[in-house]
Amino acid sequence: MGLFDKLKKTAAEKLAAAVTPAVPVRLPEARPGKRCPGGAYFEDTTGRIPLGRAEITIALERNDNFTPPRQVATVYWNGRQIGWMDGLSETPYTDVLKRHGQAFTAAAEITTETVVELADGSVHTPHIVRALVPAPDLLEAWFKASPAERASMKLDTVTAKAPLKESNQHQEALHALHRKHGEKPFPARIETAPEPSGKYKGQDSLTFTAGGQTLGRIPARYREQHQDVFDAVLAGARDCQVAIRVSGFGEDALYAVATVSA
Repeated sequence: MGLFDKLKKTAAEKLAAAVTPAVPVRLPEARPGKRCPGGAYFEDTTGRIPLGRAEITIALERNDNFTPPRQVATVYWNGRQIGWMDGLSETPYTDVLKRHGQAFTAAAEITTETVVELADGSVHTPHIVRALVPAPDLLEAWFKASPAERASMKLDTVTAKAPLKESNQHQEALHALHRKHGEKPFPARIETAPEPSGKYKGQDSLTFTAGGQTLGRIPARYREQHQDVFDAVLAGARDCQVAIRVSGFGEDALYAVATVSA
């Protein structure tokens, strides 16, 4: 084989390597998983996915909605995009996945939620895609573990922390508990209830109580902001730890911070 032929062969091999898609890495299954944001943009496709379990593909792709544009973990079903693994503000899954490959497959769970439109009161039930993958820190640990270590890893654990809302309505209870516990954590309970009205009517909100007193809520409108807390409750968490903190807004104002594990 002459030099020209060798160069042609080398160029062809490099081209083939460049255009050959990476073999997808199968991600481990874990609950409660991660709700994939952006589904509202792809309801025509997500609505076709049967409820229950499904198989999804995750690919690292350029997203021009960021400034500057960057790679984002993009979710597909049957070759059609149905969302992303991350929102616009933070990209923890993308940050983990790009260190370990370009294409991935995973199990997903398809459910529905009730959405009430304020404009006309109409109700629709879009399909929600939840990728059944571990939290980003656990996923990173799984990638770094040996096969033997992976076999004994617990990947379903969820721990989340969030400040409770509507604290101004519960100052008496917060002050009483602050006098008793100071800023040390103490046990509390989580109750779920559907929002009775408004844009999020029918969607679950979280109420936190201790000793029969309400400490605060996380209304349904904050679900995306505190998705990890809702995920922990979805996984079965009903007990949590709450700590009282002094607020910088208002004299002697207090608020509660909840830590939820499942």
